[in-house]
Amino acid sequence: MAAKGFRVLGVASRIDADQPPPDLSDLPFDFAGLIGFQDPVRAGVPEALAVAHGAGISVAMITGDYPATALAIARDAGIFVKGGILTGEEIAEMDPAALRERLKTVRVFARVMPEQKLALVEALKASGEIVAMTGDGVNDAPALKAAQVGLAMGNRGTDVAREASDIVLLDDSFLSIMGGILQGRRIFTNLRKALIFITATHIPIAGLALLPIAFGLPPLFFPMHVILFELAIDPVCSLVFEAEPAAPDTMQRPPRDKKIALFGRRELLISVAQGVILLTGVFSIYYAMLQFGYPATEARAAAFTVAIVGESHPGLCRYRRSGHLVL
Repeated sequence: MAAKGFRVLGVASRIDADQPPPDLSDLPFDFAGLIGFQDPVRAGVPEALAVAHGAGISVAMITGDYPATALAIARDAGIFVKGGILTGEEIAEMDPAALRERLKTVRVFARVMPEQKLALVEALKASGEIVAMTGDGVNDAPALKAAQVGLAMGNRGTDVAREASDIVLLDDSFLSIMGGILQGRRIFTNLRKALIFITATHIPIAGLALLPIAFGLPPLFFPMHVILFELAIDPVCSLVFEAEPAAPDTMQRPPRDKKIALFGRRELLISVAQGVILLTGVFSIYYAMLQFGYPATEARAAAFTVAIVGESHPGLCRYRRSGHLVL
């Protein structure tokens, strides 16, 4: 029954007219049979676990159930079981180094006590993993507190578990965790795009204000032009990036390195390259029109129009792809 995923209880009875002693372990009981409780895996959990595996997220199950029951439930849910199972007694007997070594292959843990849950979290953290721990009971609180992200169950979770956690799941669903990871990746990617865009747009604004003076040409930007860029075009286009929906392959990418900054050297180089390209194109048009004898007002209008189109084009493309109205 345990191998089929049932939680099994043995039932026995004894009829005794006398007052029972404090210790019942030595009294004979009549064995009556077994009761099996089936708690099937929730609908959608295997699919959510498949999404997690595709996103490079390793999922482990820590339970107080009998090992055979835990192994059967883990198999039905789609958790990796080829590495076998570790029990709480085995974890208690291991030193930290041996436990970290076993955690490279084992993802199912049974008959685990609160102190052993904490030991598992600490061992994963010591191996360089980012640990998100879910739980609902008082005995889960130490591990929830020790994990980088503690996730408590909002419906059936205890107050202690909620206080020890960083996030409370309102629907107690593993699907919500995957949804949160998707949104987190989307927000990180979109913020990076917005920062690249904002940095890139300020390079031509500064350059087009200074280069005409350096070359002895009529000024290209007047204060009203700069105000238009800073108060209208840049904020609107950056908001487009931030509101962009997640890419279809967001949950097929491996987790990013935790040492990677939101806006690092690579993003700075991309911003500078884009800004210099736009600056060169706009200034070339302005300079060429002046050399061909066009009035400064016409050259300025043409250059300003090209600058607006050049800065707004990436944002407008993103906006159209996201299905929103373009104004």
